[in-house]
Amino acid sequence: MSINEDDLQFIFEAEKAETSPSEEELDFLEQRARIEADTLPLLSIDQYEEQYALFCQYGLEEEMLQRTEPHIRYLSRFEPGELLASSFYKQFRNKKIVRQYVKENIDLVED
Repeated sequence: MSINEDDLQFIFEAEKAETSPSEEELDFLEQRARIEADTLPLLSIDQYEEQYALFCQYGLEEEMLQRTEPHIRYLSRFEPGELLASSFYKQFRNKKIVRQYVKENIDLVED
């Protein structure tokens, strides 16, 4: 037995609604797309930290963190002291990508 749209409407007592995004939603989506397009494909940890609030406002924090991955990897391998002393590390050390590279490349003494 297959369930069709009418069955779903009956089961959930729902009606199909025709909706379109509001002007506010369209503006939000346009601004989000503009931020994605204007942000460099590779971000430094400083650039990410500076723009973090904006990224969060538009739900881009994880996507943009991926763009910092090469810089995090480089610092963890070749400049570990700089990474560990950075305000970026202090703020984002619990992010998976940061933890991963610190664990792989930096020997931390844990109490």
